[in-house]
Amino acid sequence: FFSNSFTGSGTEGEIVRELDASRYNTRFIDTSRTYQGKTYYTTVRAQCVGGTLVHAYVRARDVEDGAPSVHAKDTPLIPDLIETFQRDLVDQHIGAIKDIAVKIADAVGPGFFAHDLLIDQNDNVFVTETNTKIVDLDYLRRIRSIVDDLPSHHWMTTDEYPRRVAQAFAIEMDRLTD
Repeated sequence: FFSNSFTGSGTEGEIVRELDASRYNTRFIDTSRTYQGKTYYTTVRAQCVGGTLVHAYVRARDVEDGAPSVHAKDTPLIPDLIETFQRDLVDQHIGAIKDIAVKIADAVGPGFFAHDLLIDQNDNVFVTETNTKIVDLDYLRRIRSIVDDLPSHHWMTTDEYPRRVAQAFAIEMDRLTD
């Protein structure tokens, strides 16, 4: 699926090749996690250059909203919630996230990617979609007012971000030429 939009476009996608029926999932994946007595649906976005992970971060949506689809705009501006889910979902699954990034890059080739991942109650990691983008402007705009209280995200709004992307690009070029 490809879109030229810098932000979520809502554009319909299309399947570009036949799916392996044994790997295609149509059942509900429960990504809910509880924070201070309130339950949230969650997703992880992995920003990658090819198979090299630049950063992965959590997004969340209150289950009371009635929809399990989670976007940047849904994420509550509660620093401790974001940091808690970051530790529980990203840090605890970083090996699987990196492995998925490499497998997708090997399948589709080089690019700047945003992989949306679901982590269920049994710690299984599922890929929901892959976008071609390296900066999630919607998310950065969303967390801007609290970024100083997010140790895992603070660097995303500094010149460290393009440095990490450039470093990932160099790593990926080495990976591709080996």
